[in-house]
Amino acid sequence: MQGTDAEYFRLKAWNNSGLGNLYYHARGIPQPDSPTRAFHFGSAIHRMILEPQWWIPDDWKLTTAELRAVEGMANAATKDLFLTTTIQQSRREQICTWKDGETKLPCKIKVDALPPSEFMIDLKTTSASTRLEFLEACTKYEYDRQAVMYMDGAKRSRMIFIGIQKRAPYELYYYEVEPGKRFYEMGHKKYRKLLSIAAQHGYKYPQAIAGKAAMI
Repeated sequence: MQGTDAEYFRLKAWNNSGLGNLYYHARGIPQPDSPTRAFHFGSAIHRMILEPQWWIPDDWKLTTAELRAVEGMANAATKDLFLTTTIQQSRREQICTWKDGETKLPCKIKVDALPPSEFMIDLKTTSASTRLEFLEACTKYEYDRQAVMYMDGAKRSRMIFIGIQKRAPYELYYYEVEPGKRFYEMGHKKYRKLLSIAAQHGYKYPQAIAGKAAMI
């Protein structure tokens, strides 16, 4: 189903962010501060590319430089034939919910673009200046775990991450994830381990860990 961020956040279920929080909680490690401004900027570019009919610049309270960057990134995205065609054919901002088969925990994802095919698209803003740097960022920010969870939830065999540079020349970098690749296998290991920890400790959804002691 298509849904807003508010509708998605209200759902009590495990998502990729929740699993990330659990990772820090389990080890008693202070969780890094969320880059609120970066998330806001990312949401703005998602709206302009995926739902341009709802794009109202004044709603986002962007600086002049941020607005210029969003416009440049969106313009670059519209010139990419594969991305443009895929978005046109896709259900966008789709919420998928399911019960994990092994742990019986409720799970959720919100997919950027879900075309009538075997793959799915996830857009990322990036500071990378080369494709190699973008691939390194995919590992650093654990997009591997996200990819596997999303592929499970949407029942797709491939995930295509598309990174869009946040500054000129606004290059696009592609990274395809599929079973059998090391990136996928590492993500699968992390994803299954964290869901298993949540189930073992009776955490039915992320909010349940609030106030709990670290596990190890």
